[in-house]
Amino acid sequence: MEENFYGIAVVGGGASGLVSAIFAEGSCDSVCVLEGEERIGKKILITGDGKCNLTNRNLSMEHYHSPDKNFVNKVLSKFSNTDTEKFFHSLGLLTRTEEKGRVYPYSFQASSVLDVLRFAVSERNVEVRTGFKVKNIEKLEDTFEIESEKSEKVFAKKVILACGGIAAPFTGSDGSGFRIAEQLGHRIIKPLPALVQLKLESPYLKSITGVRVNAKATLFIEGKVADMLSGEVLFTNFGASGPVILGLSFKAGIALSMKKKVLLNINLLPDLSKEKIEETLSEFFSDHPERTISEILIGLLNKRLIPAVLRSSNIDIHKKSKLVLREEVERIVRTISSFEFEVIGTLSFRDAQSTSGGVSLKEVDSEKMESKLVKNLFFAGEILDCTGDSGGYNLQWAWSTGFIAGTSASRGFTKRRNSR
Repeated sequence: MEENFYGIAVVGGGASGLVSAIFAEGSCDSVCVLEGEERIGKKILITGDGKCNLTNRNLSMEHYHSPDKNFVNKVLSKFSNTDTEKFFHSLGLLTRTEEKGRVYPYSFQASSVLDVLRFAVSERNVEVRTGFKVKNIEKLEDTFEIESEKSEKVFAKKVILACGGIAAPFTGSDGSGFRIAEQLGHRIIKPLPALVQLKLESPYLKSITGVRVNAKATLFIEGKVADMLSGEVLFTNFGASGPVILGLSFKAGIALSMKKKVLLNINLLPDLSKEKIEETLSEFFSDHPERTISEILIGLLNKRLIPAVLRSSNIDIHKKSKLVLREEVERIVRTISSFEFEVIGTLSFRDAQSTSGGVSLKEVDSEKMESKLVKNLFFAGEILDCTGDSGGYNLQWAWSTGFIAGTSASRGFTKRRNSR
């Protein structure tokens, strides 16, 4: 059993797991990473569209969704965005800051991030066992017995669960960590797809599929404003995508899971007031009386949006400008400023970038990331009930929780010099 016995076993070779192992090795000679896939860090390679948005200079609680913001704030204060940049620089990675405070590797290659993490793990003699898909973890008296789906067994004094959520399951995130945590007595807040596209109900989707607009999107839940974001929106055959939609998907998904009515209002011309739009339309109608309403709107909107806007406003798209009534102008303005869709769902975990829900933060010590229920069991990353917005916030959560879990788990060990 000796060769399969470790001081610390990290379950999951993703972002949080690798960082946990790197920091755990600082005081513990025998650290292993157990990864179910045939290679570590697969999800890191697809983050930030393959460029790996490491963190964000504009780190604040408004970018995190969790029932316990105080917990999240404590964690991020222990290992901040500044600490993240210093850490990766110490591993030999140069970073650059782009728009909206997004921090990337200077190479703009996610593989650079994964490679320096791999190098660091190797240099610290952390053992990495790939193809070890954990099926079960049992707490013995003072040891954990960890069994794989192939009935292989390893034993460890302490365990860090860093096996992710369910988003992007092709990378190995299949939700097994939730099942294991539940077996060990933890409560799991229902996992839902987050940072994911929204499904909309509308007769106009087919005609506007592929249209991109810079818009202001407002999410209504049971008639009340729940969230509001500005930026790019992409209309699709099933609904909508783009950074703004992904940002709204967290609250939308939770509301839908509770069978609440969810509406999405899109302001197609967010930089113009209703008064300015009405003034401009009236001027154009007056100056070009023989043009149709559709022809007039070409000066304001994407061509493919025009029929949808007019039909939604219940106005004949062929009507001449000189015949347009003031009340019809007002209807057009209302639609442009508040193009309404019913949200009927989200796409699946396969399409999601992150997972909302997970291990309840009430059962985890924010100072150590240790379970309050099972001694020497620690958590890191997406397995916890905290989700960040796109823009480097979820990876920052992985680094921060990984740092705390790794350093906390390593306490109590005496590191030997010239160890294995």
